[in-house]
Amino acid sequence: WWSNGSARSTIIDYHRLSSTIMSRLTRALEDTSRMERFVVTSYLYHNFFQIESLQTTRIQSIAAAGYHAVALTDSGVLYQWGQECADEALTKFTAVPTKVSQMSNVRVTSVACGTHHSVCVTNGVVYTGVPYAWGRGSHGRLGLGHRRNLYVALCINALYYSSTFVKQVSAGGKHSGFLTVQGEVYTCGNNDFGQLGYFTPSRDHDVPRKVSLGKNSSGNEIRSVRLCLMFHGCNK
Repeated sequence: WWSNGSARSTIIDYHRLSSTIMSRLTRALEDTSRMERFVVTSYLYHNFFQIESLQTTRIQSIAAAGYHAVALTDSGVLYQWGQECADEALTKFTAVPTKVSQMSNVRVTSVACGTHHSVCVTNGVVYTGVPYAWGRGSHGRLGLGHRRNLYVALCINALYYSSTFVKQVSAGGKHSGFLTVQGEVYTCGNNDFGQLGYFTPSRDHDVPRKVSLGKNSSGNEIRSVRLCLMFHGCNK
C-alpha cells in the first residue's frame, strides 16, 4: 500500500534483474542501518516481480530462505535462483531461475530452503522418498557425512542405505530435518541451541540422527505428521 491509499503492483521482467543488482540489494540489507534496511525491504514487499522465464511452467510450490529460492514444477523439476549457496565467499548470484542439475532421473515431491542450503525429497524409478541436499555444508547441515559445499544435489546416503524413506523435509538456518513415511523425525546440522531435538545442546551432526518424540499414554512411540524447523543462528 502506498501513501495515497491505493493498491499498486509493479511487474518487472525478471531477466533485467542482473546478478549485480541482486548482490547490491543483499549487501544493502546486510550493511545498512535498521531504518535503511526497512526502506529496502518495504520496497521489495510492495513490488511484485513476475518471473518471466517460468511464465509458461506450471509451478506446484515455492520454497524461499534468506538469499535464494526454489520452484517445484508439476512435473517434479526444480528451478533455483538467487545466491549461489555453495560459493564459499557467498558473492555469486543467479538472476534467472536455473534447473537444478544432476536430478534428471528423479521426480521431486517436496523441497525446503535454509539460509544457505536446500533439501528435497524425490521419487525414483525403484524407490520413493529419497532425500537430496546441496549448498553450504558447514555444521553438517546437508547430512552427507562431510562439511563440503555442494553446487549439485546429492543423495543423503545415511538415510537411503538404511531404507529410511522420507515424505517431507524442512530446513532451518544451519540445520535440516526429515520426516519419514513412518512418522519418525531425523535431524542434522548445528545444535548450539538444542534445535536438533536431542534434549540438550551438543556437537553438530554431519548425518541425520533420529529424534525421540517420547511415548503416548498407550506406551507407543509418538509419530509426527508434519515437520517445521525454525531459523536458529541464521549466519554462515
